Amino acid sequence: MTQKPRKAGTRIAQGAPVDDPRIIRTEADAEALELPVFKWTQLQAPYIRRSDITRAPYNPRSMDASGKKKLREGLKRYGLVERPVFNATTGLLVGGHQRLEQMDKLMGLGKECEDYLLPVNAISMTEKEEAELNVLLNNPSVQGTYDTGALEQLFGGDVNPFAAGFDNMDLGLMFGGDFAAELAERFGVSEGEEEDSGEDDEDGPAPDARTDGLGDTEALQAEADKIEALKGRKREQVAEDRERNDADHILHLVFRNRKELRSYLESYGMDPEQRYVDAQRWMENVEQADEPEDLPFGEG
Repeated sequence: MTQKPRKAGTRIAQGAPVDDPRIIRTEADAEALELPVFKWTQLQAPYIRRSDITRAPYNPRSMDASGKKKLREGLKRYGLVERPVFNATTGLLVGGHQRLEQMDKLMGLGKECEDYLLPVNAISMTEKEEAELNVLLNNPSVQGTYDTGALEQLFGGDVNPFAAGFDNMDLGLMFGGDFAAELAERFGVSEGEEEDSGEDDEDGPAPDARTDGLGDTEALQAEADKIEALKGRKREQVAEDRERNDADHILHLVFRNRKELRSYLESYGMDPEQRYVDAQRWMENVEQADEPEDLPFGEG
């Protein structure tokens, strides 16, 4: 029996199974299907056939070739440890689009196999809730930020930052070139070794810059310019992220007493009872108001 869509805002009891025939609930049922199970995981049932999952067409997340390679290497190194999220109501993938893409490549979908089983978390919700959850699962605003001091302590020990998905450029931007070089030497990674220069290394190596008609010197300079441009874009992205997510954007104005605060706000046409003022609105009120003749600041 197919799970009926529930009303928005209603809750499913924790642990309640989604009643959907596409969900394979036991290892015995999985074996009876004679389909390969995704190899790089110790997670067991429930499973779903890969052919029963459709990617959400609205999914706003993307990943560059370097990130895809790191994710794929992480799956091979540690296995799938978090199940993709599947909405039984719509048949769409809610969370795990980038993982699923790399799982397909690791399993050779369409080449070495036509279908396979993968572990999932099956839920049932409306299309609107699904889209909201899709964004929430990847929203940087609810994921916190790195404490670089804590990271430096971890990487100063035996934790390998390259196995954790960082590259030389990331480490250089976070900790400076000296510490990044020390980490690269300690963990045996040469500059550029962890970079993925092609869109997908499993579809064949990227074209050699020296075979495109350029001489050796020109080719090396072109490659150097390309790397420098990538580093520039990375720095800009880090700066933009820091500026956008920086919590240090609140100004505190301290008055000597409540009367002085009320007088100040009233003098610029603002509600004297409010305690949080939007900066843009405050500036507009100040620009539009006539200059008060007597601001509420006297001799101390």
